[in-house]
Amino acid sequence: MSKKALFFVFLLIIVMGIFGWIRTQHEASSREGKSVSLTCFDLAKVKIISIHGNDKSVEFKEETPLRWIASSAYGYEADLSKINQFLLKVRELKSSQRVTSNKERYEQLGLGQKKITLSLKDSAGTVLFAMDFGKTREASSERYYGDTGRYVRVLPGEDVYLLGENIPIETDSQNWLKKEILSLERKNLSEIHLLKTEPLLTIVNTSKDGEKFELKGWDSAKEKENTSAVEQVLGVFSSLSFANVFEPGDAKLSQLKFIPLITILTKDGLSYQFDGVDDKGQFFLKISVSVNKDPEIKPAEDTQTRAQTLNQNFSKWIYQLESWDALKFSKKHADMVEKLPGKEEAAPQTPQPPAEPAEPSANDANENPADEPPVQADAMKTINPGPEVTTPESAEEKAGYPSPSEESPDKTQSLTAPAEIST
Repeated sequence: MSKKALFFVFLLIIVMGIFGWIRTQHEASSREGKSVSLTCFDLAKVKIISIHGNDKSVEFKEETPLRWIASSAYGYEADLSKINQFLLKVRELKSSQRVTSNKERYEQLGLGQKKITLSLKDSAGTVLFAMDFGKTREASSERYYGDTGRYVRVLPGEDVYLLGENIPIETDSQNWLKKEILSLERKNLSEIHLLKTEPLLTIVNTSKDGEKFELKGWDSAKEKENTSAVEQVLGVFSSLSFANVFEPGDAKLSQLKFIPLITILTKDGLSYQFDGVDDKGQFFLKISVSVNKDPEIKPAEDTQTRAQTLNQNFSKWIYQLESWDALKFSKKHADMVEKLPGKEEAAPQTPQPPAEPAEPSANDANENPADEPPVQADAMKTINPGPEVTTPESAEEKAGYPSPSEESPDKTQSLTAPAEIST
């Protein structure tokens, strides 16, 4: 390689090094205290959250400081922790990079038709803060410097900024709801009646501390308890959650017929009734609560009030469960017990009627008797017997002695057909 070529290679390396240093300094300066806050509102005044997407929208309202409801999901209770975390993240939004104010680039940055608009309002509906969220950007994927983030525009301004982090904005109400339906303490469970088992099986709490449960109603001579299945049923009620929730009047569910599946009796005097239905692989559940009328259980003083409150709340909803939880509500007898080895019941055999004797056919009359040997093939040839010949009786026949043919039937069978007699 010539000295001239080496010089150009050396020069190229120096230029690339300088360019890389400048870029590093630029990125470092973007992260060193030059970020500006994009939000300015009083968090305590936010009472309504609206998120509008291209095809879905959600809205939440604060009922009390500890309870938000999703007005876009029949007024079901929202997950308070998700709401609070989201508001805190929005309140702290900062950016160190202004991208553009050119409206012609909005569509390219996801701030056109596919944008998601967030609005925070007070109790009167007055907008306190509004922001459009565009598409996300991977680090170094475009000519703009910076880390992975998301393009946003604070309304009603025109400037577009790149956030230093990607904040997920959900437009599906179901992702914001409080998913837990109920949580029953294990030690408070008294009996669990599995109504789809035949004969009826019951899981009974046999200890004071609630740690020992036994399955009742099975045949110990032929079966044994499936302890794993028992624990599955017990576990589902310690934290029962839903995948989706509907109002009872929803047109999608109006034709479904629910059947009783499980009844739970608690030690504090409540009775939970679970009715369900499987519709093309989707499982739906209804819950009702009443006071347990078992005289052996002494309900607490507030049991009646609690039962009414719980029942009033559950009566508003139909829950769609995940498939793994749905299976635990549909346990049958064979799922809860196991057959002992050698105790399997033999399948009943259907008795067969006796065979009827076959009617004799027309050909049977021409066959040889069973006590006679079969006629040889040569003897079966067709013979012209000619005219009938009468032979006189011998002296032995007259005297009553048997003829030679009667004495030796075997010999008679060995004779060939008589020769044709000419006339």
